[in-house]
Amino acid sequence: MLYELRVYKIKPKYFPAFVKLSNDHLWRRTVHSRAVGYWVTEMGGVNEVVHLWEYQNLEQRKGIREALAQDAEWMKLYLDPARQYFDEQQNLLVKKVLLPNNTLGQATTAQLENGAYLLTEGPASVYGFGGASLVDKEGTASKVQPLAVFSGLIGAPSESVYTLFPCDQNLLRDFGHNVTFNKVVRSSRLLLNAPWAQRIGCTWR
Repeated sequence: MLYELRVYKIKPKYFPAFVKLSNDHLWRRTVHSRAVGYWVTEMGGVNEVVHLWEYQNLEQRKGIREALAQDAEWMKLYLDPARQYFDEQQNLLVKKVLLPNNTLGQATTAQLENGAYLLTEGPASVYGFGGASLVDKEGTASKVQPLAVFSGLIGAPSESVYTLFPCDQNLLRDFGHNVTFNKVVRSSRLLLNAPWAQRIGCTWR
């Protein structure tokens, strides 16, 4: 399974219009393929949305992109008007991987209802692949486990790992004291569920 991570910066004056358009018509996109997550960046970016799409392989993605281009309602009602709102677009191809202990966390009901996530990017070593681990300065492992870990394939810095955590006070406290994490993580974003995330069936919403 492959995933496409997209980051869109929206022109500030158009952000409210982009939100309304997405609320009304983005569901048309999910007729063609599955959205794993769709978020608005709260910190780590301004007037920005982040979304994650799932594909079986590149051949499926190619077919879906071609079908989207032929979907008259999608083009007319969403994509054509949305283009004027975009300031910058980025997309990365990633694949899901497991941590060295082959475990991933499960978001609690409260965390899902909270709708906040932390998305980080850094070298593989910070997540244990190179011997480092998520422990605080006293040597205690964080109790907050990632929901998903993705390695970059195309469009990402070499050996990059993208990790999605359920974000709450426990996570912020643990990472505030995590020496290894804070030294090597290259970027992080606090993400909130987009208003349309539930309607389009996102896994993390």
